[in-house]
Amino acid sequence: MRGGERGAGGAGGHRAPERGAGGAGGHLAPERGAGGAVGHRAPERGAVTAELAVGLPVIVLVLGACLGGLGVATTTLRAHDAAADAARLLGRGEPLTRAEQVVARTVPGGHLAVTRPEELVCVTIELEQRLLLVPLTVVGSSCALDAGW
Repeated sequence: MRGGERGAGGAGGHRAPERGAGGAGGHLAPERGAGGAVGHRAPERGAVTAELAVGLPVIVLVLGACLGGLGVATTTLRAHDAAADAARLLGRGEPLTRAEQVVARTVPGGHLAVTRPEELVCVTIELEQRLLLVPLTVVGSSCALDAGW
């Protein structure tokens, strides 16, 4: 444009693309990337699949650890409850076999140990629990007054 001439775009000097420029109907031709690929998406192809392949096992591992941790916590509470029940039974003068039955019913696989310090009966229960294939020792203990029967 020269001097005082005005184009089709008005005062700002901006012009709209003419028909036929860049292809039929005024549309511009698609941009081609490296290697002749159309658009900008070609380098990202398969990125979601790769992220999922890496992320999914991590999510499963964390979920397994959480659920396993809840299982260990539940077993610990059951071991403490069984130890309290066994200590009360032994404190009342019940035979050791009765306390062992209660422990076997509440926490299968638990090992019972009894001590009698002064006027108390103390029971400790130990058992092995696995958390993500790692063996853990779960311990529950409780004491009760020894009636001395």
